[in-house]
Amino acid sequence: MKVRKEKKKENKNCSVKYKPMICPICGEFYFPKLRQDDIDLGNDGTESICYVCGWEYNLKDLKDPNLIKEKKEEFKTKRDEDPNYNYLDATRPPAKPHLCPVCEKYMFEDEGSYDICPYCY
Repeated sequence: MKVRKEKKKENKNCSVKYKPMICPICGEFYFPKLRQDDIDLGNDGTESICYVCGWEYNLKDLKDPNLIKEKKEEFKTKRDEDPNYNYLDATRPPAKPHLCPVCEKYMFEDEGSYDICPYCY
């Protein structure tokens, strides 16, 4: 009796909806190949966003040259205004300083800091 191995449907669907590539807008970010962990967690890559320009991964956009041109022009405008423009930095909320929760003497620069307080050290 032959046992047929069935391929996972997620893998097949991912290859249709997602493929590794360099961002078509900025050319500075690489959308990597999905790892098996991502696939197992239900990530099909279609919600990926370029950290540099903010392009939301969508293979349908690639079929519309006018849309790609428009997005490239928007990104160029942002880079002309600020040569160091980065979507991730531009959309990240500002850091909030906070006191050390142990001694309340040292002010950390942001609430996400995991540094060791110099007074408590």
